[in-house]
This record gives sequence, structure tokens and C-alpha cells, in this order.
Amino acid sequence: MTRLFRLPAACVNDAAFAYVGVLKAHVNVGFFNGTELTAPAGLLEGSGRFMRHVKNEKSMRPRCRH
Repeated sequence: MTRLFRLPAACVNDAAFAYVGVLKAHVNVGFFNGTELTAPAGLLEGSGRFMRHVKNEKSMRPRCRH
């Protein structure tokens, strides 16, 4: 793992392919070449040339069972 743009990024060899951005209202899991991914469920967001992200908002938080 490396830090790119001050966010933790996952890499394969020397190529960064994903990042995690933790914000106050949500968490983004982003993909640097996200435009090359298929998103049949429509979860990928973004309009940039290359990057796409999945936004996990507080309301989407999974519930834990105890």
C-alpha cells in the first residue's frame, strides 16, 4: 500500500489501481482506471476521463449482528 494524493492506495507492482478516501459523511473506494470497469449495478460514479469511485454513505452502512 502506498499513499497517493494523501489517500491510501492499493498497488500492483508499481501501478496504483485503487484508493480509499474516508470523509465525514461517506467513504469512497476509487479506481484509477475505473472507466475500464463494467458496472452493471450502476455503483460506479464519476465523470472524469479515467477515474470512477463507489460512494458508501452513512445510510448504506451494513448492520452488525451480535
